Amino acid sequence: MRGQPEHVVYVSVGGPARQRFGENKMGKMALAALGMTLVACLVYSAATEPRQYAAYSPSVGLAQRKVMQGDVMKMEMQLAAKEVHHKVFEEATKNLPAGVKAVASKLTQNAPLTKLVDCTKKDAYKLLQDTFADLATNITAQNASIYATNAKLEAADTKARALYMAATASFRTAESAHTSAHSAAVYAKGKFDEFTSAVNSGQAEYDEALPALTAEKDELVDQQPILEQVKTLVSNMAASAKGNNVQLLKQLPELKKLANAVVPPRKDKAIANKVLALRTSLAETGTASTVTSMLVILDEIITSMATRITEIDTTLGKMKTDLDTNKASLNKWETDLVELSDEADKASNTKNTADLHRQQLNGEHIVASEAYQDFHAGFVDEAAKLAMQLKAIATIGAKIDSAVAECGGV
Repeated sequence: MRGQPEHVVYVSVGGPARQRFGENKMGKMALAALGMTLVACLVYSAATEPRQYAAYSPSVGLAQRKVMQGDVMKMEMQLAAKEVHHKVFEEATKNLPAGVKAVASKLTQNAPLTKLVDCTKKDAYKLLQDTFADLATNITAQNASIYATNAKLEAADTKARALYMAATASFRTAESAHTSAHSAAVYAKGKFDEFTSAVNSGQAEYDEALPALTAEKDELVDQQPILEQVKTLVSNMAASAKGNNVQLLKQLPELKKLANAVVPPRKDKAIANKVLALRTSLAETGTASTVTSMLVILDEIITSMATRITEIDTTLGKMKTDLDTNKASLNKWETDLVELSDEADKASNTKNTADLHRQQLNGEHIVASEAYQDFHAGFVDEAAKLAMQLKAIATIGAKIDSAVAECGGV
């Protein structure tokens, strides 16, 4: 034990009951008395020594205070060492015979070893040697024990903290993934609603426009053969009636009959006005020149009707195409919404699970941290005390070893 590296362990020495870390009323009272004695000495010294006045400066004052503090700390350490020596001595000899205690007490006196050793007490020296060796062994074991406990608690705290930090990182990742998944689902819901509205309104417009436009187109298409007949008849009349008004007048009744069969479109006032103009022109026709002007009106009517039919087809075609496109988009976003909503639900479950795990590990980390901090707070002080005890044992043990050697060894 002596001669080996010193270890520190929390051990209470002397006394039937173990005190808590840091409790030493005698030491505290002695330190307080020491401090007051040192201050009194300093005051007396300052009052009696020859005065050599010098200009005061903050740096000089600070240096003086540091010297005073150093003296106080030195005396405190010396007093603490003496107290430890006393406690170690009491602990080691408490169960020994009075004669052995007396021998041990004599060895601790501050005098040359040759004046302290009594070789007739060799057996007592040997008993003391074994006793202090056993005490050193016990304190070293206790020292190793509290160091092991401190290291174990520190390792548990470090591990718990690492697990908690890793769980927190996993939770943050899951939280970010859930935020992204939720945003994607919300966006898909917005697009689904958008195209649902577009399909509903587009379908309503198409359903409303289709019958009217189809009826208008059918009406215009029905007029096309009649207009072609009128145009053919007027063209023939214009060719055969050149310079022959009698022939022209004979064909007028049939022409008027055909013209009256042309129905003016109800939806297109421009074409309707041209049909009415055609009828008026027929009523006033009496020469070949007026027949020729009728051909111009007929061409305008036929062209206008054909253009309108194309417009109707284009309008209905575009409405149908837009409606089909919106329906396709609606189907797509409906599918995406279902998939993205499922992903968002999964991400939410993953986040919640990670959060629960994180909170569980945080609780374990708090327990481990508090256990380590509670033990370590006293460990520091107790370790220092044990170090002083081992040092005291080594000092006293060295005197005992020297006494044994002085008396011829074992």
